[in-house]
Amino acid sequence: MHSKSQAALEFLTTYGWAFLVILIMIGTLAYFGILNPSKILPNRCNFGALSK
Repeated sequence: MHSKSQAALEFLTTYGWAFLVILIMIGTLAYFGILNPSKILPNRCNFGALSK
């Protein structure tokens, strides 16, 4: 029983560290403005000319 709980703890620890690294990377990119959506998206929506 002890080895199953140790394997589960190692599994959760590994994925916990990976999740933490991903959060730090996303936070760093957002802090430096790389993930700024205003650079990618236009200021307003353009649906084109409406013809009748």
